[in-house]
Amino acid sequence: AALARFRDTHEETLESYKEAIRLNPNYAIVYTWMAGPLTWLGRYSEAFEARAKGLELDPLSIPAISRYVNELLERMRLDEARRELEKLAYLRPDSYAIMRGKLASTDGHWAEWALGALDGLLISPGSRRHLNILTARLAAIGLEQEALAIQSPLKRRVFVLMMLGRHREAYEAAEEGLADSPDSLGRRSLLARTLISVGDEARARTLLEEAWQHNDRRVTRLSAFTPSDAAALLTLRRKANDEDGVSELLTAMADNVENLRDAGIVGYGNFVSTDFVEGMTTFLSGDRERGLALIARAVEAGYFIHPAKFYPPDIYEEPDFAQIQAKQDAIQARERARFLSVVCDD
Repeated sequence: AALARFRDTHEETLESYKEAIRLNPNYAIVYTWMAGPLTWLGRYSEAFEARAKGLELDPLSIPAISRYVNELLERMRLDEARRELEKLAYLRPDSYAIMRGKLASTDGHWAEWALGALDGLLISPGSRRHLNILTARLAAIGLEQEALAIQSPLKRRVFVLMMLGRHREAYEAAEEGLADSPDSLGRRSLLARTLISVGDEARARTLLEEAWQHNDRRVTRLSAFTPSDAAALLTLRRKANDEDGVSELLTAMADNVENLRDAGIVGYGNFVSTDFVEGMTTFLSGDRERGLALIARAVEAGYFIHPAKFYPPDIYEEPDFAQIQAKQDAIQARERARFLSVVCDD
């Protein structure tokens, strides 16, 4: 199980975990860990089964509970998620507060997750992880100065800077992050997205093509080549008139959507939405009307469209997309007011 962390590919990592389980079928945490490479490989149903098995073998494991609850949230199995989450109230009150807010944030109630993150940080004020979660939640509800004020060091939080539309700062932070870890695939992919935002499309494409090859020409969530990376690379290939490359990516994106649907993953608003992933895939394939309808449905369910501009540029010219963004702005304003009313008045 320890050696799995040093393997070169997700398939090899998975084989090491399977060998550990063969040697000790009751090694509970390995099932929880094994769900990681299964997710990266797009084997979402198997990942869910591994999470469930890990929790079955060790019902009081904090990581097993947390990750299984996340899996339930992504499938909108909220009653089950709520029951499992109650275990954390006694085992890990700070994590319980954050995840309780996350569960309550479905359907566009973004303020609840921010309030949960604040409660978690009040319980464990020294937690860097909790601080990072709160920073992202404040950014999502449009409290830019508050998000920037509590986050240190800012240059490490590329994602938050991108959420806030501070593209030049995000790019500079991503460059510095890659300089610290030049072999990190995650940092290379993140830099590629910021490069698009600042107009360096040639270098962005080079990095994205590398990520595509490293991920075995597959699109999967939480991997070196996500649906957002695919949308960005597809746009760059289309600009270069690489129609075969565009077709290849569309097929991989559609396969990923099918795998998500087959696994029952619908998303829980905020940052996970299969409707949005399918909507972007459909829009890029040429069915603009249906694509925009799916994206609109995602926002109605509470999904947050990231402001970093690595979506196809022509989507911003669509009147329907402008209406979708206006809807999101209204949700954000409502949730910002909700958060402030609790924090400032309650």
